[in-house]
Amino acid sequence: MTYRTHIVTADLAGACKEQRYLFKEKFGGKAKITRKNMARAIAFGLNVFWLERLIPAEARAECERVKAQALVSALTGGNADIAKATGADQ
Repeated sequence: MTYRTHIVTADLAGACKEQRYLFKEKFGGKAKITRKNMARAIAFGLNVFWLERLIPAEARAECERVKAQALVSALTGGNADIAKATGADQ
């Protein structure tokens, strides 16, 4: 499985003009994939959810598992008891 280390301007093909411009302005056309840069991108107003399309097929299941856990935490305020009582932790 091949993993990526950077996002480049070409990866934004299909994104709106404003998002491409903002990416180039804030990251110079290339950004290392890190938690810090992800937080920066969100703070700058970049829509980062499109990145899912770049995830290798072999890694999608793990991504979905982690995303589901984050959704449960967000919806329950991090209350594990609510998640367990509703079966959302399954």
